[in-house]
Amino acid sequence: MWSNREEDGMDGVLGDDESIALTMDYWTKQLSQVI
Repeated sequence: MWSNREEDGMDGVLGDDESIALTMDYWTKQLSQVI
């Protein structure tokens, strides 16, 4: 699955915790705009 490869690439660059934090921050902003 291409999404898994992209996630692995991000993890390789940023590290698991950092990429998760950035992803959560990104989605929080996206959801707040929708709501």
